[in-house]
Amino acid sequence: MGDEEYEACWRECVGAPCPVCGARAREGDLQIIVLDKDVNAIKNGSFPWGKTSRPTGGFAGFGGTGTAPETERGGFASALRKEMYGQSERSRKQEYRALSEAFTKLSGFQFGFEAYEKGDLDRAVLWLQRAAQVLDDPTHAAGACMYLGLTWVKKGEPHKAEKAFRDAVDRTDADPTIRSGSADQLGSVLKQLGDIAGARKAFQLAVDLGVPHFASKAAVNLGTLEDEAGNHDKARSLWEFAYESPDDTGGFAAHNLGWYWEQAGDVKKARRFYKIAAKSSTPQVATRAAERLRVLPASSRRLFRRDR
Repeated sequence: MGDEEYEACWRECVGAPCPVCGARAREGDLQIIVLDKDVNAIKNGSFPWGKTSRPTGGFAGFGGTGTAPETERGGFASALRKEMYGQSERSRKQEYRALSEAFTKLSGFQFGFEAYEKGDLDRAVLWLQRAAQVLDDPTHAAGACMYLGLTWVKKGEPHKAEKAFRDAVDRTDADPTIRSGSADQLGSVLKQLGDIAGARKAFQLAVDLGVPHFASKAAVNLGTLEDEAGNHDKARSLWEFAYESPDDTGGFAAHNLGWYWEQAGDVKKARRFYKIAAKSSTPQVATRAAERLRVLPASSRRLFRRDR
C-alpha cells in the first residue's frame, strides 16, 4: 500500500464507528494496533520479517516522508491495545493450560510412577497429583491416586496418604482391582492413625470387592483387628478365607491360624499350620513360624502293647 492509499484509508476511518465496540475514533486514536512485545520486535528487527527485509523509510505509517499525519497515542487506541494485549495473554494462558492438561494426561502418570519407582518422591507427588486432577478415565485417575497415596506413605505423611487412598476408593466406576488395593492400603493407614472403625470398614470393602489377592490380604488384616478386639472366631473365619489364596498371603494366614489353634490348646492343628507357614517365601513369616514350632509342646504319643 502506497502513501496515498494509506492516507485515503486512514481518512475514511476518522469518525467511523468501530465494528467491535461501536465507538467513533478520532484522528489521534488511529494508529497501528499491535502488542507491546511486537512493537519492540519491530523496532529492534527481531520481528519475523527479519533485519534484511525491514520496512523501508518511505513505508507509510513507519517513515516520516508520507503525507499522513504522525500517529499519536490517543486514549481510545491505548485502551484498545491494552484490551487486545489482555485478550492475547488470556488466550495464551488458556492454550497453555489446555496443552499442559493434554500432556499430563498422556505422560503425567508415567512420569509419576517412574519417579516413585526410583524413590524420587517429591517428583512423584508433583506428577501424580497433576495426573489425578486431569485424567478422564476413572481407572487411570484412581491409579494415580493410589500411587500418590503410596508415595505419601513413604514420605511419612499418613493424613495425606489417607486422602489419596480415599479418593481412589471413592471412584466407584474405576476398576475393582485399583479400588480394592486402595481400600486395603486405606485400612492400614487408618489403623496407624488410630481409626479402628474406619480401618475395619476399609478392609471389609477390599474383601467385598472380591479381587483375590487384595481380598485375601485385607482378610488377614481385618482378621488381626478382630482378634485384637477379642472376636477370635471371626478372626479365624477371615484367616481361613485368606488361607485359600494362591499367593503368599496364604502363608500369613497359615501362621495366624497356627497361633489361633495354639491359643485354643489344639497343638496338632497349630503344628500343621505352622509347618505350612514355615515354608513361606516371605522370610518374616517363615522365621516366626519356625520359632513357634520350636516352642510347641511335644505331641503326646500313645504306646500300644502287643498282645502275646
